[in-house]
Amino acid sequence: MTTDAYVQSPPSDQILSVSRAAEYLRVTATARPPGLNVEGIARLTRRNKMSTYHYTRTMQYEGLLQRWEPGTYTPGLAIIDLAWYLSRQLTAMNKLMSAEEIANAMHRPIREILPYLAVAADINRFSAPGTGGSAASKTVETTVPRQ
Repeated sequence: MTTDAYVQSPPSDQILSVSRAAEYLRVTATARPPGLNVEGIARLTRRNKMSTYHYTRTMQYEGLLQRWEPGTYTPGLAIIDLAWYLSRQLTAMNKLMSAEEIANAMHRPIREILPYLAVAADINRFSAPGTGGSAASKTVETTVPRQ
């Protein structure tokens, strides 16, 4: 959450489809229990069911959403890859800039940025893209006997 001092207005050239996709990701990521069907996503985002269906199918194709049986969606593995790339960027930026400079550049309070920098460092240390974000998955790949 951001404080009011850091809330920004939407840009005048905002692309609504990008905003909707981000909204679908937020809704599916915070669903408890995990997994929402298209009707649930449409209801929570107050969007048309048919449009939501098209968005979810496209986002599934891109790996941003994962479809599970019986037709529920959760964030997809591409999100973990993006998190890994972001962690590399944040870690590199933190070597060039102080946490306070990063917070100022991101228009966020430093208390909000520090946990992200810590998580970024951990992700960067223990994962790589394409492994599902887990060092354990790399270990499993290398220890499974080949036939």
